[in-house]
Amino acid sequence: SYNYNYSNKTRRRFGARTKKAATIRSVLKLDSGSSEAREAIGGTIDSMDLFTVKMLNVLRSDPFARIFLIVYLVVLHLWTFFLLAFHAHGTLEPSANVGPEQLLKHSYRHMEQVHASSSTP
Repeated sequence: SYNYNYSNKTRRRFGARTKKAATIRSVLKLDSGSSEAREAIGGTIDSMDLFTVKMLNVLRSDPFARIFLIVYLVVLHLWTFFLLAFHAHGTLEPSANVGPEQLLKHSYRHMEQVHASSSTP
């Protein structure tokens, strides 16, 4: 039998403290009363912190969100390993066609200059 009067707000984990957690802004000493730039940075940090807390609450309460996150992280890591394995150079020897001169040969400006010089008689 489920107790419908029991809400997430009244639930506490074992050993949970009732003390309010410090914000990232206060830890980084970006409290109000400082310059306008520090205030803007503090507001941005507060927004990111609030978003993180809300997403963690979603992950805590929604098993499908946790599954999606795990699948996403696995696919991201597999893709990264694929890129490292198949697009990394097989040798540590420098190749002969790498350098500023070779890059300049294939640059857009150089191609325009070559095209312009070849089209004028």
